Amino acid sequence: MTTAIAGVVGQDTITVADEGNLVGLKANKMGNLVVQDFYTQMSIEDRVYQIRAGTIAVPLVADVLVTDAAAEMALDPAVGYVCLLSRLNVGIVLGTGGTLNSIQVKSNVGASSVGAAFVPLNCNIGGPACHATARVGAAAGGVTVPAELATTTRVHFQWGSPAAVTLGQPLEWVERCPAKIGAGNVAYVQLAATGTGFSYYANLNFIELPLEAVS
Repeated sequence: MTTAIAGVVGQDTITVADEGNLVGLKANKMGNLVVQDFYTQMSIEDRVYQIRAGTIAVPLVADVLVTDAAAEMALDPAVGYVCLLSRLNVGIVLGTGGTLNSIQVKSNVGASSVGAAFVPLNCNIGGPACHATARVGAAAGGVTVPAELATTTRVHFQWGSPAAVTLGQPLEWVERCPAKIGAGNVAYVQLAATGTGFSYYANLNFIELPLEAVS
């Protein structure tokens, strides 16, 4: 007699098992074994969220030099959850001639404290609300984050151009091995240049998971 392989549907609730224990194979709601990549599955499960900067007709302006404790966007995970940064997209719509252009993604111990609140959007319309909170600066460097220290601050991505930026393809960063950012830590994006900063639209995507799923 042949025994069929059975999977356990695990799309809405994550099953957590102790180390060394056998668990049922994960299946989606159609009964298909989950074999697609991690990011696709997270999107199917409505676990991908977005912070966006700039409105439909008004871009934001980058800061004048990267300034310690100042950022353009910040993400503060909620207690009991962790966030995995997955993608940053920046579209520069106006280069001003400023030099030392810089885009950086970092995380630090602490929380953001100043800046316009932004409710993270589920990337799937109709998906559940995010538990994490976020901020987007209405002005250059308008989000306050903890001071950078070599002992606590992690750099996840950085891009720089010593000369004036020109319009072209959007700048995109896709994380390969995302850091686990939990409550009590903040992730943030800094965009800056000398003189007058460039004008841009940007969005930061991240995955939110219960802490017990990844601890």
